[in-house]
Amino acid sequence: MSLEYACEKMSQVVDALATGHGTLQERLAFAIHPPFDSAVYDAQLEDYVPSDLMTRMEAIQIRISALDPGAEGQGKINATLNAMPDSEAAEIASEMIEVAYRIWREGIRTGVYWWWTEDG
Repeated sequence: MSLEYACEKMSQVVDALATGHGTLQERLAFAIHPPFDSAVYDAQLEDYVPSDLMTRMEAIQIRISALDPGAEGQGKINATLNAMPDSEAAEIASEMIEVAYRIWREGIRTGVYWWWTEDG
């Protein structure tokens, strides 16, 4: 796809974190999957974000799915988030927002105007 796709996905990430319902851990779950995961996957395939940013995005994915779900029937993301203290969840949310800003700045720098429509 393109950097425009990543910009759109990061808008969904920030919306989920800022205006989503539920606890911070629940909002993180909605932010990570599918929008953040989709942006990471696409950027890995298309190689359009700087390598240091890609490394940071992958580190967030690993951190947010670190626990084995075990016999509880939860996926890795939910198992990790359910065990995560609020302070760590807040750190991850902050990192995700910083990644979003960096992707948006990269989009603006390269002329990607994902927020602009002819109707609005």
